[in-house]
Amino acid sequence: MTITKHRTNAEGRVTVPVLPGMEYLVDSVDLRALPNDDAVAGPVWHSDWASLTFRTPD
Repeated sequence: MTITKHRTNAEGRVTVPVLPGMEYLVDSVDLRALPNDDAVAGPVWHSDWASLTFRTPD
């Protein structure tokens, strides 16, 4: 297993290099601060999570 990190460009796109015959798991997390700064009153962060798995042909 190899872990690599990639960042999206200004348009929200990323290019991930792949090899033939390999399985991949791509995941993404977007964290955004909320206007609340009191954790007792409610959440201070909002997070969106996504993942994609695929295999490239041999």
